[in-house]
Amino acid sequence: TDHYLNVPFDLSKILFIATANSVETIPAPLLDRMELITIPGYTYAEKLAIATNHLLPKQIRQHGLSEGDMQVTEKALLKVATGYTRESGVRHLEREIGALVRAKAVEYAETQERKLANNIKDDAREYQPLEKFVNEVTERIAVPGVVTGMAYNGIGGGIMFIEVSQMPGKGRLQLTGSLGDVIKESAQIALSWIKSHGYEIGLTNSPSQNVMEKADVHIHMPNGATPKDGPSAGIAMIIMPLRNQKDVTSDVPANVRHEIEFSYVSTIWEVLREAFEGRTPIRTSAAAGAGIDSRL
Repeated sequence: TDHYLNVPFDLSKILFIATANSVETIPAPLLDRMELITIPGYTYAEKLAIATNHLLPKQIRQHGLSEGDMQVTEKALLKVATGYTRESGVRHLEREIGALVRAKAVEYAETQERKLANNIKDDAREYQPLEKFVNEVTERIAVPGVVTGMAYNGIGGGIMFIEVSQMPGKGRLQLTGSLGDVIKESAQIALSWIKSHGYEIGLTNSPSQNVMEKADVHIHMPNGATPKDGPSAGIAMIIMPLRNQKDVTSDVPANVRHEIEFSYVSTIWEVLREAFEGRTPIRTSAAAGAGIDSRL
């Protein structure tokens, strides 16, 4: 019943479509009544193709210019996509491209010359001086205490460096960053596993020695303003559980898969071998030791 007009109407044949950047923000009772269709975000290669073939020509026409009046190289468009936007779609990318076109339109209006000059070539900073985002770069060398993790969020995701420090103490674990309950539990479980298998992996001299007896551990996850939980609480080395191999094959574009070396593992012992390139000082077989299940 419409409460304004106080008349009934039939909605039995109406289909409601809603969009959301993140499933985590949808109330559980509402999500249970919805049919969920997951649409993956665009890769930078796809954004570049969309910008070149659709967004840039559209903005040029809307601002009263012709395509011959303005040229933007692919390198400059990629700089806009990586340095001025952070999204899974292209809505903000179109806005930033529009800002470039408006700057060129103003330039033409001031000079009153419609000739091909001062085109945007390899860098967009001439027209947009301050980059809004800085992309993290993977470390080229192994640094003790720093590991590369992947963060998933409503705008797609990215990489982050997880930093761990050990110091004299009494066995305490300190976690900093905007972390959810699941990822906090993951850190606790990881530390408990290290304690129970300290002798097998060469951290103690006897099975009865506590590896954390006189030490504290501090785990810090940067980008603290972005809550991290759920999908972000997995193995933080781009190492994938074996059960997710089918997801990588079906969801990750082929050109991205070819640029990443995926290691699929079933147990934490396999993770340690991959992380330390086979040099993990394991004293006993992988099946040895009791405690928390080491399967992934």
